[in-house]
Amino acid sequence: MAVAGPVNGRSLVFSWSPGMGGDMIRACLLPLITPGKWEFKPCDEAFYNWNGLAEIFRDPIKGWKGMGLYWEDELINFIDWRGQAQMTAMNNKHRWDDPGPNSPAQEVCFQIHKRHHSETYQPLLDEIMEEAESERHKDVLYPVVTFVTVNDLKYQKLAQKNWLMKTSVINSETAEEISWWDNEHEKTIEQRLQTPEEANKVFFDMYDRKHCFWMDTIYQWDSFKQELKNYLGFYDIMYIDNFDIVKQFWQQWIDEQRIKVE
Repeated sequence: MAVAGPVNGRSLVFSWSPGMGGDMIRACLLPLITPGKWEFKPCDEAFYNWNGLAEIFRDPIKGWKGMGLYWEDELINFIDWRGQAQMTAMNNKHRWDDPGPNSPAQEVCFQIHKRHHSETYQPLLDEIMEEAESERHKDVLYPVVTFVTVNDLKYQKLAQKNWLMKTSVINSETAEEISWWDNEHEKTIEQRLQTPEEANKVFFDMYDRKHCFWMDTIYQWDSFKQELKNYLGFYDIMYIDNFDIVKQFWQQWIDEQRIKVE
């Protein structure tokens, strides 16, 4: 089932290294490109019925408050007790073309196609570009890919810490996968230390085949809001002014971050 994406009916490919806040950014973009009733409100009781861990951690007075980003009363995303944005509406579907029909809420999510990359692992970057530019997906995916990346090395180091902290308390990734991404973060950090003049060169060399979204901007509202506008402007998308709701969701993410930015 093809997704009615935001650019001429095509979805946008959005890639980041784990730990860079990509799920939060993606969630913040959806209310800006999707018509309908958007709300940021306490999660309903149905959410706790299927999410046992959320029930355990729920503490509206002293601790974690289950707040969700809703579209047409469907839970799209929530910030969990580790500060991780969870795209619940995808319901274990990772792609628009996974088996089975897509729900309306899944169609909303699939407007932005999620990928993960490493700056120092060229085969994965090539795979992402080949998918976006392939003849097979020309009616579904817009061929210009956005990569979340960093200017200041401290944010690459932060992404690595975020990845290890968040994966250390869940079982959805194997130890091998956790280690692989940790090593890729380490390689990127080492490469930037050794050849700082080549930072982001792998993206810049793609010229007009790519767009860069800067992780450096996401920890202050004004800079993050401008970066969201830059992204939408790059793709010539007339955004819906739901920034008040987006700010509430973003603030919850900021408040729940276990590793604070200095």
